[in-house]
Amino acid sequence: MKLSSKFRVFPINSIAFTDFRVEISQDVYIIGFPRGITGAGKFPIWKRGSIASEPEIDLDHLPKVLIDSMTREGMSGSPVFVQYVGYYGDDPENPKGSDWFGMARRFLGIYSGRLPGQDEFEAHLGIVWKESIIGEIIMAGVRPD
Repeated sequence: MKLSSKFRVFPINSIAFTDFRVEISQDVYIIGFPRGITGAGKFPIWKRGSIASEPEIDLDHLPKVLIDSMTREGMSGSPVFVQYVGYYGDDPENPKGSDWFGMARRFLGIYSGRLPGQDEFEAHLGIVWKESIIGEIIMAGVRPD
């Protein structure tokens, strides 16, 4: 596939990520192929959502978090990124040299589907397995039988 010279392709593992605090209600993007739909050039679709459960607390004692987004079939296994835009600092009342203003992304985890029993008119809550467990699975190097 030939892309116009004004576009550059960035594989996900080459995107510069920023380590910032992840909080409830922040914007997330699920990058996948809802119902097999692709964007121009067969690239994935970026579906927007928000963090719906406390990201620091494991859900059902498992390393997962809920997101609020109208996801569809074909998105399971999609990477999920938190995106922060604006001023960021640990204490906005006391700015420091490490604070920043702009846009940053952070890998949240892998989307695995909606809560069971939901239809198209229900809450639209999806499950994201946290980055920490994804890393553990990869580092273990064990494949299921």
